[in-house]
Amino acid sequence: MLTCFVNVLDFKIACRVIDCFLIDGEVFIYRTGIALLIYFESTLIKSSHYQIKDWLKNFFEIDAEKLFRIIMDEVIIDEDKIKAELAKQLWSNDKKKVLSLLLLSQ
Repeated sequence: MLTCFVNVLDFKIACRVIDCFLIDGEVFIYRTGIALLIYFESTLIKSSHYQIKDWLKNFFEIDAEKLFRIIMDEVIIDEDKIKAELAKQLWSNDKKKVLSLLLLSQ
């Protein structure tokens, strides 16, 4: 899951995401994904499926401070519930439960 951000984000932002992932764990990756959706919400709403598909290949024009402010201030999830679900998953096959918890917590 982490490589999806490394391949499309600016190198400096990707390094910050990896650093936070190493400190906070897999929960930070979920928070980053939700933050990117919030960050680009207006663009996504106005775009067609094909435009979004092309657009998703390149996130290079991101204000790092704004993105991390969204991650820290706007993406509020119950980390204990997420970590408990992740701990139950031996091979991380059952991400549906985790995603449902993320969506319910907003």
